[in-house]
Amino acid sequence: MKNIHFIPKEFNEIKLGYYETKESLGSPQLPGQVMTINKIIINTPNKILYTAKNESITPVIPVCVAYIISLKRGLKYNALSAKMLHIRNLNEKTVYSGEIVDQDLQYEYPEPNPYHEEKEKERIARVEEAQKYSDEELEQPGLAGANYINVNLMKYVNIPFKPGKYEVYLSFCGLESNRTIVEIIEE
Repeated sequence: MKNIHFIPKEFNEIKLGYYETKESLGSPQLPGQVMTINKIIINTPNKILYTAKNESITPVIPVCVAYIISLKRGLKYNALSAKMLHIRNLNEKTVYSGEIVDQDLQYEYPEPNPYHEEKEKERIARVEEAQKYSDEELEQPGLAGANYINVNLMKYVNIPFKPGKYEVYLSFCGLESNRTIVEIIEE
């Protein structure tokens, strides 16, 4: 990324990718802070500076995520489990979206397996039961999953990489993250 850099500078050191799920320098949760359940927080650079010159650049918009989702919410909102990145130029109304997927394995399908079929039936039954949960029940302490995500938005959302100010957020499991503003500047 010799023709592109980020402010704050910590984003220059972050490894981005589908499997980059460890806390990073750009992770929104600071050490010692406690995140509440059913929360998605994202962090992006404030500015992305690039030099086009005569060389091509690889467009990068780093998005670092920390989240914690209760098992009950995950089951109730199973139909909304796709992690969707959203971006909008502040001067436009159109919101561009794309799902965070494993692009290397998205077309591979496992062989039919009776064990997996039985587990899938159990999962479907739990999802059906979860539809009865109230919003208050979703917020009660219990089992939850937490993780970090560090990705390049440009790998998942088809949007032109051009100068401007953009609003970025993430949604899944019936929740939306905070919204950040990223300014892309051509030097």
